[in-house]
Amino acid sequence: MTLKEAVQHLEEARWQRNAYFSRLYGLETVEDFEHIEQRDLYPSNPYYTIKLFYDPARFRTAAQRRTLRGHLAEAKARFVDRDIELCPISVASLAYRSMSLFPDTERRFVQLGYVLDVEERAKKTSRRGSLIVASHNIDVFRINAHHWGRMLLEGGTALRLWSRRPLEKEKDRLFAAMAPIMGKEARLEADKSETERIIPLVEHEHMLLGAKSVEDRVVHIAYATTPGTIADHGRRVYETLFSDRSDLVEQQIAFEFANAHRIFEGNDPPFAEAGSATRAAILTWFSQVVAAQRKVCWVLQTKQDWSLALKQLEVEKKLHGGPTGVTKMPRKMEEAQSWPELLASELDGHADNILSSIGQRPALEKIRHVVTLHDYILAALHGSTIDLGDDNEHEFFQTGSHLIALAHWIGTLKRTGEHTFDRWIARCLRVGWNEIEAGQNALLGQFPMEVWRLLLQRSVGFFPPMVVGANKLPRFDYRGFEEAKPVRMKYEWVTAETVDAAPYRAKGRSITLHGPMLCFPVHQINDWKIKAEVIRGQRGFTVRSLEG
Repeated sequence: MTLKEAVQHLEEARWQRNAYFSRLYGLETVEDFEHIEQRDLYPSNPYYTIKLFYDPARFRTAAQRRTLRGHLAEAKARFVDRDIELCPISVASLAYRSMSLFPDTERRFVQLGYVLDVEERAKKTSRRGSLIVASHNIDVFRINAHHWGRMLLEGGTALRLWSRRPLEKEKDRLFAAMAPIMGKEARLEADKSETERIIPLVEHEHMLLGAKSVEDRVVHIAYATTPGTIADHGRRVYETLFSDRSDLVEQQIAFEFANAHRIFEGNDPPFAEAGSATRAAILTWFSQVVAAQRKVCWVLQTKQDWSLALKQLEVEKKLHGGPTGVTKMPRKMEEAQSWPELLASELDGHADNILSSIGQRPALEKIRHVVTLHDYILAALHGSTIDLGDDNEHEFFQTGSHLIALAHWIGTLKRTGEHTFDRWIARCLRVGWNEIEAGQNALLGQFPMEVWRLLLQRSVGFFPPMVVGANKLPRFDYRGFEEAKPVRMKYEWVTAETVDAAPYRAKGRSITLHGPMLCFPVHQINDWKIKAEVIRGQRGFTVRSLEG
């Protein structure tokens, strides 16, 4: 084929593609659809590139890679005239982002180490099957709620929840204190049966608290469970959160909580009440961490509802004559819903549940489902894994996802004791520093200022100098530039012997930080003390009046 013939062939292919999309969208003329991206297409669209996901850890040897190429050849023979590409993805990454709306697709990948994204889309397993990212975040929420409950047990007197610490056998007192933040309470009926009742989550004094009334209140929809469920499932060892430190976590939290004034305010409390105020602030802050994680869990669960998967298949059948890879449509296709339909149904159902629980039904326009950037940062600091949508760089920074990425990085470093400071995190830091330094979110107080300055200094080495010429756009000058190597980060938890130690040690490409495990934002401590006074005033996490 000559160059002229190749160019002509490309032009014909481009015209055919544009003509296809013009017909698909009902246009009378052939428009230019070069702007259409892969993420805008359904898998059944002939111009969609089918993905063969594979786990690199399962295909390391030459023989294993030959097997993988065999799977690719089989896929190309099966889906003739379709583009198919190999996409590496690890099982661990599924805790952050699901590869599909279809649980069986994900399950096949976990079992075999590879899967086409158009396979296993007709659900065969239980309808209760869930994707890893949703179940992972529910586990993270339960573990944090369990630790919050242990802290309440030790320090609830600081919030006037009780005059004396409940005994271990008096779990009902602890459960009653936790329930407004958990979202459900279990009640023993006259016939000895146990029932669960929803506790509405409402906005009050810049916090999310439980309420007995929703009149004139903004209500939030969130994943809900009982304190009893937390007690049963929140104790599990979870290496994703704490690596090999899981057995030390409760002891470390107890130490930091008992010495909170010295650790988070820099000195011994001048009197007992000062130490109590610091502990009250921490308990109040952690309640909002748990509430934020409840909201994240609800969003993740709902956005992976089976009705949305059915809707995708329904649309593909309508637009493209049948979903690719699906030989038989699933049962109960009448349950298919679009996101607006599902959201409306969820909000309406939540209002009904509140009505049956407290006898009041909130107006639908008063129910909030969106997770704010503030809540995402709180949740990410404490292990929630959030799909940041980093396939579009502009959207990533525009939406503040870089701050969420930093929050997750900081939280992982503090909990597990190690991480890597690389070019990507360095860029997130440089782009987000003005917002961090302003102190409006929970990030600034995670490290002393000298640590932030050190990280900013190290971040410079990942990027070439910027050159600004007269009447020209800024550009990077790569002449003579050699990008810095990633920095190995370590984090040592504070102890009684090291509470006054320097915040970091740096040597070559290694930095060891020293500080508390809890991600309490010390720069906002006065704000949290004020919020703790609200909890003290109402003797718990339930809003007892409509004032304020």
